[in-house]
Amino acid sequence: MSVAAEKSLLAQLGIAAEDVKFLGRAPTPSSSVAHGLAGPLPPMRDLSENFKEVPIEWEEPVRLPFPLMRHLLEPGVVRVEDAPAPRALVGLAEVVKDLVLLDGRAGRESGCAIEVSGELFLVRVGSEGVDVSWWAPPPDWAPLPDRFEVPPPSLAELLADRACAAWLRERAEALATSPAIVEQAAAVGVVVRLWEPSAAEGAAILAGDAPDPATRAAAWVAMLSDSRRSLAHLALERAASLREAFDALSSRDDDPRDDEVLALLHERDVLESVRVLLSFAGEGLSVARALALTDDVAATTWSAIAPSAWLRDDPTLRAVFLLEPDSFWGQLAEV
Repeated sequence: MSVAAEKSLLAQLGIAAEDVKFLGRAPTPSSSVAHGLAGPLPPMRDLSENFKEVPIEWEEPVRLPFPLMRHLLEPGVVRVEDAPAPRALVGLAEVVKDLVLLDGRAGRESGCAIEVSGELFLVRVGSEGVDVSWWAPPPDWAPLPDRFEVPPPSLAELLADRACAAWLRERAEALATSPAIVEQAAAVGVVVRLWEPSAAEGAAILAGDAPDPATRAAAWVAMLSDSRRSLAHLALERAASLREAFDALSSRDDDPRDDEVLALLHERDVLESVRVLLSFAGEGLSVARALALTDDVAATTWSAIAPSAWLRDDPTLRAVFLLEPDSFWGQLAEV
């Protein structure tokens, strides 16, 4: 798993990297690394219905208090079995029928933390394979809040049942179903930023005759307390991790895969949505500064990246290009 994704998990748990003991790694079978780049991947929930499992083959023997299994046909998907509910989830991780599914296919990354008998086991899945680590929490340890005091407004509540583009609905719903509070907040922020009302709807909003999604979002953010501070902390950590990922990309000898580039740009867009929400509560300045530093590093990367249909055709990037033309990740979708 990448350094950026690992830091995201550790940040959510409030753990210092130097306190974690690495237990072992199992490389992802080579057949799964490029799988899915030419077409859609089967949804995780579909895989959970009939999970054809095979044991994970570790580089060195690893003993865990719960079994980990790979999917036979989708070896980038790992299932955590017979374990307590996770203390934290990041990336494309899901809990389906009391099973934890971690998705590491086609550039995706995910992770979870499982507490057993006072010990914490960190499981991370990415294109390089499965990593497991161990940490002994002190008696006073508690992870950052992993849920909001007040549930985020749904897409229907934000738009008051008005229509939106199919891609935006799909994007917002995908973010809203994530277990991570950063993505859940981004599901609200992306609607505030990238929803395009019709001419009549826009006029009604300006006249005060129709609700504005930004007003509904701001009211929700104002009701948060500890989880809002947790959200800001995680956004800062992820901005720093993204900065490191951009820097690593620029120093590579090989060309990055399209899915790797797109994942970084989507992460930048997620953090922009969070920044906008925090700004409603007057708390977005530190995140904005961190993202500005990240953007400065990213600016040195893109001259080495050839134009790609993956970028030009991505609906999120195209919407950013049209509605937020100064944002560099949207400029990469320019035809």
